[in-house]
Amino acid sequence: MVAGVLLKARAVEQCETEPSRLQAQKQEETLTHVAMDGKTLRGTLGHESEGQPSVHLLSLYECHSGIVLTQRAVRSKENEISAAAALVHPALVKGRIISTDAMHTHKKWCAWVHGYGGY
Repeated sequence: MVAGVLLKARAVEQCETEPSRLQAQKQEETLTHVAMDGKTLRGTLGHESEGQPSVHLLSLYECHSGIVLTQRAVRSKENEISAAAALVHPALVKGRIISTDAMHTHKKWCAWVHGYGGY
């Protein structure tokens, strides 16, 4: 659903309001939905000692297949925003729709995704 809206908006952007130009292009592009989300693994507590901190992972995964494309542990005294920069790579972003939490909706993050050809 989101991919269809983006594809239509891109077609209008490329062809404006001339339907003949739009039909001449007839390129079916498939956009993949990828989500980024962080989760704290609560079950990681108590394996070594009482004071062991829980593990917080930030993952980039393909929604259709459920495959995790990449993930990174968020270190203590670090947040998801700073850790997200390590997940943005041209090979993982280009031609994909990236959805994430509202905390990542800032200019720098959007510029990275757009710069690497993602949406």
